[in-house]
Amino acid sequence: MNWMDIGKQAIQMGAPILGGALGGPAGAAVGAWVAGQFGVTDPTPTNIMAAIKADPEAALKLREVELRHQERLTEMEVDRFRIETADVQDARKAHQHHWMPSVITMVMCAMFGCIVGALFIWAIPGENKDIVVYMAGQVSGLLASCVVYWVGSTRASANKDMMRGGK
Repeated sequence: MNWMDIGKQAIQMGAPILGGALGGPAGAAVGAWVAGQFGVTDPTPTNIMAAIKADPEAALKLREVELRHQERLTEMEVDRFRIETADVQDARKAHQHHWMPSVITMVMCAMFGCIVGALFIWAIPGENKDIVVYMAGQVSGLLASCVVYWVGSTRASANKDMMRGGK
């Protein structure tokens, strides 16, 4: 039993912001709020989960915790996004003058192009169809990761805009 399990339970019971915070790096601190709401003196995930399962009003109590601490929970979520964005930016800065990210991207583009080209030239035997689909999916996913490395992602851009006071 861990804080993420408590977070999943909170989400299922209608407290998604609280559940997200419980599953994040501040899980123990947020867990103390939940423990206080349920009268748990030893705030471990196991004890809190037992209290939640034993209380017929658990969903209401979790929602009360979420509403009472909504501002702080939102700040925690914004801080987590800020840390994730900074981590990605640091990775880009660390490798900006290295040749390896460029080569990996070019290799992934070449692999994807070869797969697509081969699919137009050769027929796939029926017994190999699943593995070809799986491998093509893996390569396209890796190519997408390479593109996100170079141009960023919509989520990172939205978070950046949100931190700067944009829409």
